[in-house]
Amino acid sequence: MEKHFDTILHTTLLTSAVLGSVYFWRRNLKRFPTANHVTPEVITRKKPLVGYVTSVGDGDNFRFYHTPGGWLTGWHWLRKIPTGQKALKDQTIHVRLAGVDAPECAHFGKPAQPYSAEALAWLRGKLLNQRVRVQLYQRDQYTRVVGMCWYWKWGIWKRNVSLEMVRVGLATVYTSAGSVYGEIEQDLLKAEKTAKSKKVGMWKLGEKYESPAAYKQRTGQATDK
Repeated sequence: MEKHFDTILHTTLLTSAVLGSVYFWRRNLKRFPTANHVTPEVITRKKPLVGYVTSVGDGDNFRFYHTPGGWLTGWHWLRKIPTGQKALKDQTIHVRLAGVDAPECAHFGKPAQPYSAEALAWLRGKLLNQRVRVQLYQRDQYTRVVGMCWYWKWGIWKRNVSLEMVRVGLATVYTSAGSVYGEIEQDLLKAEKTAKSKKVGMWKLGEKYESPAAYKQRTGQATDK
């Protein structure tokens, strides 16, 4: 009888440990290959994702390879991040920076906006081949996740990318329907006001300045891109 009880107890403990490990893995260590794998449940949890930026395609969006657990689970020193277009196909999450709108690069025969090249170069310089933390807010219709991004500096997650871009005059505060700002809407507005008064970045254009939203509307592009 006692032996039978011990067997049941050990089985119960083992089952609980396995189920607990699976639960922990699913919530903390499961890798999401693309934005399509980021479910509403994941976004609702409000747990940031960490990863490695593999490409920057425009002044306000990029792709990153999700590395759950970071250094502690072997990424960058034991587990290698794929390189090359073929290896990264369907393995990166496409992110649209939350709260901001950068000047438009040339698309579909449309000319580039002034300072679009500078915005793209700035974003590439800060993020490409760097570790980032991304707080997810929502999915959009372009198979991207909208999120705030921080990049690693001096051993901590130091800089909010959206806020930094507005400060240097390479992005405006995004005001279209469905905009999300996390908890820094007032910081973004204040930064934009300061950049405009100091005439930094695209604010140097003065009367020739055209916002990204106005440009997209004038050229027949979707304003939520």
